[in-house]
Amino acid sequence: MTKEEMMIAFAQRKKEWIGMNRKYNTATPTIVPRRTQRHRVFFPDETYNLLMSELAQLDKEREEKIRSYSQRINPLAEQRRALIDIIDEDAEIQQNEHLAAIEEEKRLRLELIDKTKEYLSNRLTFMIRQRELIEEREFYRTETVCLQEDISALLNQNKTTAPQRKQQYNEQLLLHLEHLRLMTSAIEEKTRDMLFWHEKKTVPMWKKKIRSVDARVKQWKKKEKEIRRRWKNDRVGLDTEAKRIQRRIQQLIMRDGKISESESDDNDDDQTYSNPTLLIERL
Repeated sequence: MTKEEMMIAFAQRKKEWIGMNRKYNTATPTIVPRRTQRHRVFFPDETYNLLMSELAQLDKEREEKIRSYSQRINPLAEQRRALIDIIDEDAEIQQNEHLAAIEEEKRLRLELIDKTKEYLSNRLTFMIRQRELIEEREFYRTETVCLQEDISALLNQNKTTAPQRKQQYNEQLLLHLEHLRLMTSAIEEKTRDMLFWHEKKTVPMWKKKIRSVDARVKQWKKKEKEIRRRWKNDRVGLDTEAKRIQRRIQQLIMRDGKISESESDDNDDDQTYSNPTLLIERL
């Protein structure tokens, strides 16, 4: 109750008391000069004691209502603090998981780049070596053709030579041709083996590694989407619970009514208890 309300109540009681005195002629009110009458109000002791007792009773009722309201609002405040802590923890966990997923994706991408560089380097080396072997094979083929032409020329020139010499030359040339054929076949076999090893082992291995890296990246992205969806659903549920608690607080305030103060210094406390948000923050 503010001072203005108390003054209005005192004036009303004064009018009632003056009316009773006029009716029963039991007492006469004190006459106050007109210039001070608006600032001073005098009552008999019984009326003053009655008003003070009623004021004390109102103070007791106010304190009891404040105490009961605080007891009812404390669990709600604790629940709100718990919900805020849960929201903060979930946000921190989601942020940490998001950062970890980003770091893992960066690491996997760098690893993929390194493996790709290594694969391209090995492939370039293999292609250079293959080119050298092909050139060497072409060179031996050209030499074989030249030797065959030389043999034909020698055979044409030495038709009149002895059969033994001709046979020796033929054997030497055949041995040389066989040697060149064996070298060419060995080079071709080695090239075939390198191609087979590269196609059957190296290429599938790198393809498998690249697919595994892509699968891990997709798994991290899927996990990140799941974490975002779960965090969004949890946040929506917590907001719904907070709104329900807010409606419950408003119902309690409407049921209990407004709590008044006896002095102007307590107006801030009245506003705090009438506003559930300020009350929860103060608790």
